[in-house]
Amino acid sequence: MLKGVTIAASIINAGALDWRGLAWPDLCWGIGDAVAQWATNPLMVSLRGDTTGAAGAGQVSGTLVVPHAPGLYTAAFASAGIQGLQAQDFATVISAGISTALTGSPYTGTSVGVAVGTDISTVAMASAVALEALLLQSWLAIFKGSGQKATTLAKGLSNGVTAQILLGSGTGVVTAPVAGGMATVGTSPMSWMV
Repeated sequence: MLKGVTIAASIINAGALDWRGLAWPDLCWGIGDAVAQWATNPLMVSLRGDTTGAAGAGQVSGTLVVPHAPGLYTAAFASAGIQGLQAQDFATVISAGISTALTGSPYTGTSVGVAVGTDISTVAMASAVALEALLLQSWLAIFKGSGQKATTLAKGLSNGVTAQILLGSGTGVVTAPVAGGMATVGTSPMSWMV
């Protein structure tokens, strides 16, 4: 199950040596909450799987790997206007936290065409615009207001998280109560487990 608290704790732990301050945990809780809501909504983030095995229809379950990719955040931050001495360190911390929290998270779906076999999935779509709105909404609730640069930070973070998530891939199995006898290939629309 993908939870905001898990994502927030991963980001806080990734920045434990260098990132402190009264607002840091709250900023991370807002990021964690927004990313969890976003990633588990199939209209905002969707996975696509390719299944192979015995013909029929089945249930897919697997786990994802989301690689650490701080360079994507550095580029996203620069395009949003976030620069300075700490931008690279912030990119590394956020990327490490997101990767740690999401790697190993389960996904499920249905397989059309394969009843028993294997699944290889990738993140097929992720909406940066939707995540940006959720980040701003989350921070507004936590901080009871919005800072001058909140929109800039939300844009940079949403573009970075989206780019990182799109690198995600997973492997899983397809199971069904009754298996078919012929080998075939099919597809499987997926989503993160809520």
